[in-house]
Amino acid sequence: DSALPDSLLLAYMAPMLNPSWDRCMVEFSLSKALPALLPSFLARLLPPPPARRPALAVLRELAAAGMNVVILHGDGDAVVPLANSHALAEAVGGGLSLQVLPRCGHVPHEEHPRDFVRRLVGLAGGG
Repeated sequence: DSALPDSLLLAYMAPMLNPSWDRCMVEFSLSKALPALLPSFLARLLPPPPARRPALAVLRELAAAGMNVVILHGDGDAVVPLANSHALAEAVGGGLSLQVLPRCGHVPHEEHPRDFVRRLVGLAGGG
């Protein structure tokens, strides 16, 4: 892990080092909850969201186009079962790989940031 510079890890963690980070997170969360609380009011203020394509179709297209599609999933994820990622990888077929992160839950970028960034750099061809 010494190949991963501390400066890269610190750059990733910088927002969380801000003393008001928790307040920003609460304000962000509330902003996401408001549409559910005030739908008629917000519907008049906000444009409708753009149509979204199903994720499975997008992943299949990326894999078919030769993109390096990877699912990183913690083996201890209590939010999304690991079986879901296995099923997704099987549904996409070739061109997608599943990497299971040991001793990791739902937020690998927070629980094991050094390993997470090392893997991303490796996937991007930088290491």
